[in-house]
Amino acid sequence: MSTGMDQAADKLSLAIDRLEAALGRQAVAKVDKDSLETEIQALGADRARLADLLDKSEAKATRLDTVSHDVSHKLAEAMETIRSVLQAEAGGA
Repeated sequence: MSTGMDQAADKLSLAIDRLEAALGRQAVAKVDKDSLETEIQALGADRARLADLLDKSEAKATRLDTVSHDVSHKLAEAMETIRSVLQAEAGGA
């Protein structure tokens, strides 16, 4: 038969085991939290970098669109000038 002292020792041992398990879970949770915080910071940095890249790409696309429009307009003018010259030569010949 167990004595009161043995029962108390068993209860204390069980309580210590539970406390150690809880501390282990808490340590794992802290590592997971720290890891998630690091990952969130990295994602934030990536987001900022990608936003900057997108802004630059949009600005470049706008510039290219403007240049394309200007080139198209100048080509149309050049073709019209060539037509006029060809017609003048055909009419004058």
